[in-house]
Amino acid sequence: LNTPHFAKVEDSHYELGEEIARGAMGRIVRARDLRLGRSIAIKELLHPSPELERWFYREMQITSGLQHPGIIAVHEGGRWASGAAFFTMKHVQGEPFDKVIRDTSSLAERLALLPNVIAVAEALAYAHGEQVIHRDLKPANILIGGYGETVVIDWGLAKVLGDSDTKVSTLDQQAEGAALTVMGQAMGTPVYMPPEQAKGEELDQRADVYALGSMLYHLLSGKTPYAGAKSPATCLRLVQEGPPVELQKLEPSVPSDLVAIVEKAMARDTQDRYASAEEFAEDLKRFSVGHLVSVQNYSTADLLKRWVRQHKRSVLTAGAMALLLAVLGVWSVLAISSERDRARVERDRAEEHRTELEGLFEVLLGDLHACLLYTSPSP
Repeated sequence: LNTPHFAKVEDSHYELGEEIARGAMGRIVRARDLRLGRSIAIKELLHPSPELERWFYREMQITSGLQHPGIIAVHEGGRWASGAAFFTMKHVQGEPFDKVIRDTSSLAERLALLPNVIAVAEALAYAHGEQVIHRDLKPANILIGGYGETVVIDWGLAKVLGDSDTKVSTLDQQAEGAALTVMGQAMGTPVYMPPEQAKGEELDQRADVYALGSMLYHLLSGKTPYAGAKSPATCLRLVQEGPPVELQKLEPSVPSDLVAIVEKAMARDTQDRYASAEEFAEDLKRFSVGHLVSVQNYSTADLLKRWVRQHKRSVLTAGAMALLLAVLGVWSVLAISSERDRARVERDRAEEHRTELEGLFEVLLGDLHACLLYTSPSP
């Protein structure tokens, strides 16, 4: 970790407001930057120690280096006169994604939130391109703004790929139950983390891909993976032992394409997952516009149904014409069949007449022969 260097900042530069959230290392408060006259959010380090201060400083450095509209923007870092470290961020007016999901009452309402998941995946794809992984991606760390913003926040457990890690022995008590952020051997939130993270193994961008799949699982089912776990320790064990309850058992109406996307993203073997957040986002975008997704095996019947849905209007027009042609075809067949029937009747009658004439001719020949025998002179 880099050595922290927080410049002292005058307290009078900011007017602090109410607390928004509290976590393992610090709290976030609303504030106003009096120099620029703008609303901001300030994250302050609580109960500082050299170890936590290094983590706090690294979070500030990593987050400030990620310049993407889907990632929270850091403005300034420093120390108050008291010596406590802080940094300021853009204040996003919105709600955590987990609350947005809780406020839905149907699968249709939750499906309408798919664009938010796509936006998160695109932000993660950018971060991965900068060699940064989040390691604690979950709906609670996504803010949904009132004007369509989707912003990934809380990069406190983020890591630059290739950098060494230092374990921090603390626990985020702000979350509830198995949703706790565990910092130590297994850093992250158990219900959303992949098995290799639960085991404390080395991670790459596919750990975030798994978390994206877990978040999509939560959105589609309305329940977190491993929802029955009573504690972080229990959840960590369950994650290591096997996958969560199948998505379709919780919500049978989920489209099969989305089920396939979730299963691919949450594959227990990293080699079986999407290789990147970008691939995950692309498949979700394909689904959103009615295109085929890369991870689904389609039958001929599936492809035909999909084609009919996509070309509904032209299918209806073509269907009406096809129906007219079918009616004309049936009428033609019946007419031809009727003519053939009449012809067959005529042929049968002609055959009967021919047979009768042949019989009559045979009778006449016989009579003629008898007559000739009767009138012939004796030898």
